[in-house]
Amino acid sequence: MSSRPLPCPFAGRVGRLLFGCLFAHLGNGDLPAADPSPARPAVNLMEMSLDELLTVKVQTVTSAAKYPQPTALAPASVTIVTDRDIQLNGYRNLAEVLGSVRGFYTTYDRNYHYLGIRGFNRPGDYNSRVLLLIDGHRVNDVVFDGAPIGNDGYLDVDLIDRIEVVRGPGSAIYGSSALFGVVNVITRRGRDLNGAEAAFTAGALDTYQGRFSFGRQLTNGVEFLLSGTVRETDGQPRLNFPGAGTAVGLDGESGRSLFGKLGFAGLELSGGFETRTKQISTASYGTDFNTPGTATRDDRGFADLKYARRWEEPGVDLLARVYYDYDRYRGTYIYSGVRNVDPAQGQRWGAEVQVSKELWERHKFSAGLDFRRSFEIKQENYTETPFASHLSDERQTTVVSPYLTSEWALRTNLHFHAGARLDYYDQNTHSANPRLGLVWQPVSATVLKALYGTAFRAPNAYELYYTDGYVTQKPAVNLRPETVDTYELVWEQALGRRWQFSASGYFYRIDDAIQQDPDPADVRGLLVYRNTGRNTGRGLETELAYKADNGFRSRLSYALQDTEDRATGTTLSNSPRHLARWHNTMPLYLDKVFLSTEVAFTSHVQTTPATASRVGEYWLLNSTLYTRELARGWSASVSVYNLLDRRYGHPVGDEIRWGQIQQDGRSFQFKLSLRF
Repeated sequence: MSSRPLPCPFAGRVGRLLFGCLFAHLGNGDLPAADPSPARPAVNLMEMSLDELLTVKVQTVTSAAKYPQPTALAPASVTIVTDRDIQLNGYRNLAEVLGSVRGFYTTYDRNYHYLGIRGFNRPGDYNSRVLLLIDGHRVNDVVFDGAPIGNDGYLDVDLIDRIEVVRGPGSAIYGSSALFGVVNVITRRGRDLNGAEAAFTAGALDTYQGRFSFGRQLTNGVEFLLSGTVRETDGQPRLNFPGAGTAVGLDGESGRSLFGKLGFAGLELSGGFETRTKQISTASYGTDFNTPGTATRDDRGFADLKYARRWEEPGVDLLARVYYDYDRYRGTYIYSGVRNVDPAQGQRWGAEVQVSKELWERHKFSAGLDFRRSFEIKQENYTETPFASHLSDERQTTVVSPYLTSEWALRTNLHFHAGARLDYYDQNTHSANPRLGLVWQPVSATVLKALYGTAFRAPNAYELYYTDGYVTQKPAVNLRPETVDTYELVWEQALGRRWQFSASGYFYRIDDAIQQDPDPADVRGLLVYRNTGRNTGRGLETELAYKADNGFRSRLSYALQDTEDRATGTTLSNSPRHLARWHNTMPLYLDKVFLSTEVAFTSHVQTTPATASRVGEYWLLNSTLYTRELARGWSASVSVYNLLDRRYGHPVGDEIRWGQIQQDGRSFQFKLSLRF
């Protein structure tokens, strides 16, 4: 076990001197995380009532406490990514957006994208340690509990209004899977379109995408939006694998998605559907190499009915929702010319109600009850010819979860946050998770946060019960929920009117981490999920942002990450020690033409112990030229990714025997859209 101290931006004599100087000389700056405005004076938001806060132009977040609050006062380290950020940088899916956020990184095994947060991205984990929401609706699937962040997701990025990234444990409000953070994707409304919008995209590797959206707010208050997207790509024509040869024409992908929402008088119905088929070129799970037929298909859909209302006089907010989710996966794998089929299907419905009350002007109290019923969890595995069934498993689960949160104004510039949630599962599993936060604004330009919280992740059905007939994987035995304790210090500082600085020092400790490894007790070395992880992580995240009045923006972030297995003292696989991101946006012509660049550095990582190799560090440079309204209703962009044509790879799980998979070289995308 390591005894190294938690990195802290305030530690030491130099840090105290610097911090004191900032207190002394920057008292007239703007509040951190606010949108800079030349005419806006410095204010102390903690001295204002909740109603008065609505009149101040500041950046707000809903996901940190399930009600709107300024990001600077939220009990978490928060990043907001706007629709303008997405447009200016030419991001193609949610994975690319999240990969640009400080402390986040993504990997791609040429089938799915995986998200790493604060140095943690374990092989065999299908994004089940981060909770993904769409307009507050949970979209982690039923069987694998995975968050779809790649091209298998519901949303075309053009439908995103903003993304709220809330770091740290979120189980005190959201329950299982919010281990390292919560990502809430807020979609555009009908009034944002106020008509029709069409977009066409063409890119490298014979990639084509089309979207048509229509939305409006009617005079009677009814608001609606409906959008559909079609995507096709041939993928890489040739992929080289050491010692095996070249896979030819096996990287193609096709997808369809539909999303809509309808609202009136606080009532909103939203829903989406997505289908995606992806060819597999990596010979995963020991399938035949360079043989057509191995592919996966994902189908998913959801419907969410939400009602929100605020009563101003008593200061009461009500949020209620009922929802339904459907997920279906079908994998087809070729072994010695024989087709193995691997389907899974899940359905659930749920309901949630939350009541919030303002007390004594500066105190807010929330109580909620969350109910989820997964009434179908089905997994199968069989060989087609001759037919042989290897797995046929059906389950049902129920979870009931009451939770409480509160925000107390101890002083006009000092707020205390506390919350807790109890999750009761019908398999005699339960988990209690608290969250505590102290937010201090000593001067108007400075915010300090001291945070503590715990979170858990219940083992999903795939980890618990799956086997493919003892060919590559066997079912787990006595899996327990994994847990994490996290401590964090946050410093947010306005440096005058245009500069913003933030720093976060964190330490977390994971017990009973669920991970997939070859079973040492099995002579065949079959993969199995076990509670073998006892991990520790510590790190420092910093960011410096600048925004000029003419539209020029620059953002430089750096994350130092140190993770280890407490049993061996070794660094975890797929855990880069250094992450750096530098984003610049330069206006070229009025407010109509912009050039954006993104430089990203990821240090080297280790692969899993089974392959025991090293994936080298790499730099990437992406650039986008974006134009809007050069002609009435028309917008266009040209993006070049990996501009310098760097050769690099990503680590993968033990189901792929090469340990790492090569990524795309230089590629491009041209996008044209019209609003009418």
